[in-house]
Amino acid sequence: AHAMLERTRTGKMEKIRQQVERLIEQKYPLSYAGLQEWARAKWYNPEGLNNAHLSSYVYSTPGAIELANRDQQRKRSQPDRVWFLNECLKREGRNPIGAVEIPEYEPTTEEASRIVRDMGGVISIAHPNFSWEKYEGIEWLQRDIAQLVDQGVMGIELNALATPEWAKVILEIRDRYNLLLTFWSDNHGEKTPSKKHGTLGQMNPYFLEEEGRVKHHLKALRDRLRI
Repeated sequence: AHAMLERTRTGKMEKIRQQVERLIEQKYPLSYAGLQEWARAKWYNPEGLNNAHLSSYVYSTPGAIELANRDQQRKRSQPDRVWFLNECLKREGRNPIGAVEIPEYEPTTEEASRIVRDMGGVISIAHPNFSWEKYEGIEWLQRDIAQLVDQGVMGIELNALATPEWAKVILEIRDRYNLLLTFWSDNHGEKTPSKKHGTLGQMNPYFLEEEGRVKHHLKALRDRLRI
């Protein structure tokens, strides 16, 4: 477990470091030390940064914002960090100036599941209503779920902002595969709700319609985690 976690940590750090170097080559006024300092100020772990963090750092750095807007190559009146992430930081983007390719470092689902189980934890699919929307939505989730369960997934999240259609499918999947249900707001510290995160304590209204459902799933989680 320690070796896998160390491989993941060092791999993520090396990838981000190389991406910053690529952007510096494109005259972006950035630095790896500056990214880490920015992360600490935001209470992010500087050893676990990803493309979303890097894009946010770019869009908080004077002089880099203008270059980022230019390099998106999109006819948009309001270019933003999300478009920069997708177009410039990913190899499949239209202008991948900040994309790099390094040896695979992330654990497989099976590896992660084995370690989590050994430690008494739970692997749950986070906000499938958002994670699968960039593909073919519900149809793809229904196609993928059996393989994920075989690989060790033990739970699925009912996101606070899932539509009634998504909520219905998530609960059906939970029942069909006897999965644990994770839920609540998925709040990341925001004072106001965002497109993907509810306010602190918010739950999906569809989930709340059935009396006793919350207590039932809380008990299932506590029993699994032995708390």
